[in-house]
Amino acid sequence: MPEKLSSVYKKFSDTTTIKNGFINLGCLLQGNSEEGLLNFCQSREIQQSDDQSLGGIIESILKHYQPKFNLLGYDLIKDKKFSDNVKRFDFISKTELMNVFADYCADININVFQTPEDNEYCVDLYLTKKDTSLKTETVFVLTGYEIEKKYKEIFLDIGRAGEISDWIIFVTTAAGVLKIGYDRLVADMQRVNAWLYVVDPHQKRIFGITKGGKSKTKNENLQNEYIRSLPPQPIRALSQVVKISKYAFSERDSYKPKKMSQFYVPSDIHCETNLNSSIQEKSPEIFRSLLIITKESGLSLFSFNNPTFELDEIIVSGFISAMDSFVGELSGSGDGGSSLKEIDYKNFKINGAIGEKVKIVVITSESVDEIFRERLDFYLNKIETDFQQEIDAFIKTGNLGSIDTKIFKELAQEILLI
Repeated sequence: MPEKLSSVYKKFSDTTTIKNGFINLGCLLQGNSEEGLLNFCQSREIQQSDDQSLGGIIESILKHYQPKFNLLGYDLIKDKKFSDNVKRFDFISKTELMNVFADYCADININVFQTPEDNEYCVDLYLTKKDTSLKTETVFVLTGYEIEKKYKEIFLDIGRAGEISDWIIFVTTAAGVLKIGYDRLVADMQRVNAWLYVVDPHQKRIFGITKGGKSKTKNENLQNEYIRSLPPQPIRALSQVVKISKYAFSERDSYKPKKMSQFYVPSDIHCETNLNSSIQEKSPEIFRSLLIITKESGLSLFSFNNPTFELDEIIVSGFISAMDSFVGELSGSGDGGSSLKEIDYKNFKINGAIGEKVKIVVITSESVDEIFRERLDFYLNKIETDFQQEIDAFIKTGNLGSIDTKIFKELAQEILLI
């Protein structure tokens, strides 16, 4: 079977004029069952060959769409059974994406600084390089999960960032490109004179898409004032001895926007299932308990414990409710997933996120990192979005009803890796 698939992909890849793209069609196709693929063929009136193996079905699909493989990609993602696989091409945590790009910058002799949380330019990273003179770059970063909601807002910030740097960079993921549209994204970045980079976490690649020009609005005084607000030490210093990035970058394949495609046919099989390799590896070891409770009454909706750690969820639920009222240390208004500040309690660390209807509390034996906290916010938002009606019914009646809480555990294990 692998040999059949490899030959099928190579056959069609060899016929395409555009070899590079962001979303691997093989990953979307192989991520579904043979029955799902046959249903897709039936809905699109795709003629099938006598070969009903996975390789045979995929060959029939590619043959039907050849050479319009972008159209195949867009047709596939209209079906949730296929579109779920797009998550392979994204990061849940923005910090993960920033770390990948920071590593790449360090390898090309650029210092990377974390920006202040309250900076008026809303910049995510600030880059500096000193040769004959100081060169500076402002970096804006959005994952695919964020981009639909925040793109318009950040696009306005990009226009202002030229006041404090020589160049402007926008970084997103392959899934982020899909959300905005490749042609629109390229046109937008060219209009604001920004560099565009796309990170593909599925195959660990970084693509340079557009080259930005030097800022015509830079103000030396504003730049110097901004630089003084940065931390004294970079989060990534330029690499002196060894490369630290695990992602490949090809100068030859970059900065040629007309030579890139949203979807592409791979030349071989490559469809890994590990979507979260960059999260803190010790999460499973330090995890003790996760609890989902209603925001107002503190009723327990779901709990999930480390088998080696016994937890009385009623006691913890009451403690968290009292803590919220007494300490009042929420980091935000509580809308849309705001993280609780980490709290020490009886030699354990308590982290949480609070949404519109529920709170999620995670107890660990050690402190968690920013990536874990961002993933916790994502987990909360997904629970409240996907199970809104069931949560409302539980709040009114106290009855779990049709909620299958197993999915809460499965999502926690997938997103938080606990």
